[in-house]
Amino acid sequence: FTVVPGPTTPIEVTLRDDTAEIEGTVGDASATSAYPNTGDAPIRTYVYCVPLPDSPGQFMQLSPSSDGKFDYQMMAPGTYRVMAFKNAQPNLPYHDAEAMRAYDSTGQVVRLGAGQKTTVQLQISSSID
Repeated sequence: FTVVPGPTTPIEVTLRDDTAEIEGTVGDASATSAYPNTGDAPIRTYVYCVPLPDSPGQFMQLSPSSDGKFDYQMMAPGTYRVMAFKNAQPNLPYHDAEAMRAYDSTGQVVRLGAGQKTTVQLQISSSID
């Protein structure tokens, strides 16, 4: 890692040895099966783990496999709202606690402790505009 002269921009480095694991499945509440795939193309979903205010967690975007399963073993411990969407949410206001209140009824809240493994079952949510 090389530092060169220039503007002073802070660099934040976080080292952890106390990770947690989250695994789960994504389903579609409007479908008859847990994770519908009519045979044409796999359904693409996006899973977002948003740390709640005052949580030491870190925002994560996870990509479930074509059968709706996901597993991530390097989560920072903390409390998260875990949500699944059919479309990417590039404008998800995860840094703004007030704006995130619109998502209070979306997904699940999970608490991840160091060394803990948590399993969730999510339904695909609509984006909030």
